[in-house]
Amino acid sequence: MNYLTNRKQFVRVNNCNSILLNIKYGVPQGSILGPLLFLLYINDLPDVLNNCKIVMYADDVVLWYSDYNVNNIANVMNSELKHVHNWYNENKLCINLNKSNYMIFHSKRKSVPSNILPIFLGTHALEQVFIVKYLGIYIHYNLTWSYHIQKLTSKIAAYIGMISKIRHYFSQNITVMYYYAFVHSSITYGSCLWGNTY
Repeated sequence: MNYLTNRKQFVRVNNCNSILLNIKYGVPQGSILGPLLFLLYINDLPDVLNNCKIVMYADDVVLWYSDYNVNNIANVMNSELKHVHNWYNENKLCINLNKSNYMIFHSKRKSVPSNILPIFLGTHALEQVFIVKYLGIYIHYNLTWSYHIQKLTSKIAAYIGMISKIRHYFSQNITVMYYYAFVHSSITYGSCLWGNTY
């Protein structure tokens, strides 16, 4: 069977198989070449943008644009998102609208007008959010890190609680391994961003 063409798939649930169907698009999931082929497939997405910057991590895409006028930002984003939406449609990819939103970054001293133009992705009006989790880090609209640290503290507290229970049953080496796997890795992840805060 060819790696990219003439592939078929079926679904098995409780020893019942669906009918065999041809796969017209995509790459084999779980394959070694799959991630590389996917990256090649989406590599030209930035070419459709005129004004925005883009960050892509696997299938996670972030666009950003900077301006002093909030309605200028909305106009530019609406124009750019039309290009992105068309590119996704032409390339047979779906955007998860439930995970698509926008954030306006500004300092605490500056307020944002309440009558901002809506920002659309296709016909879907995007929700404005004030905190977003991006690649495991909670980002606040004015780049304070108190919410991220609060979440991190409660996460680490649960791990510390587990260490206090398992330390009586396991050797010190295993307890230290647990610490480095869960506590230390959580503390150090992204610390170059939030680690210099109060």
